[in-house]
Amino acid sequence: MTIAQAAALLSLQDVSLRRLFERNARPTPEGGTVARVDGMTARKIGRHWRVWLDPGWLTPSAVPK
Repeated sequence: MTIAQAAALLSLQDVSLRRLFERNARPTPEGGTVARVDGMTARKIGRHWRVWLDPGWLTPSAVPK
């Protein structure tokens, strides 16, 4: 998904999520750029980031009553 889609799903601002990935970006041996933060993975493709969220982010958690 895009940064905008992931940010909306996580109730964050686009710019905040993008900056989080930029701060944690690391080069890969293949020459790409990847950021891994708290169960989120983002890969930079050109100027754009593509985001993958671990299943824990996509499944609603049980709220204690």
